[in-house]
Amino acid sequence: MSDENVAIVQRAIEAFNADGLDGLVAYSTEDIVTYAIPEWLEDDEYHGPDGLRKVLAWQYVFDRLVWEPLELRAVGEQVVVHARLSGETKTGGELQQEFGALCARIRDGKVGELRFFRTWQEALDAAGVEG
Repeated sequence: MSDENVAIVQRAIEAFNADGLDGLVAYSTEDIVTYAIPEWLEDDEYHGPDGLRKVLAWQYVFDRLVWEPLELRAVGEQVVVHARLSGETKTGGELQQEFGALCARIRDGKVGELRFFRTWQEALDAAGVEG
């Protein structure tokens, strides 16, 4: 199952890169719980597709935004993601930022829990594994 979960997360990232937030929502369960980075100034957790959209609403300031997976690691039924976010804002600014994420509660080809972290190591720590 863990290889299958990695493939699901890979497809979700590809869908985001192709169709933006709508692509990612298509790979999310109706009851998805999304957790922003711990330093997030608003709520800690968000529920459902609308919650996922709220956490990632900042992405609309970009003309182009791409998640480049650097490593996807199965940890039990979870998938830990190390990725680079690259983009260009509508005003011409550029972004290059690595981050970590933890995808869990994967069922029926969709992600039911998504946690974002500033770093890969923080995502590994949350999954309970060594870097």
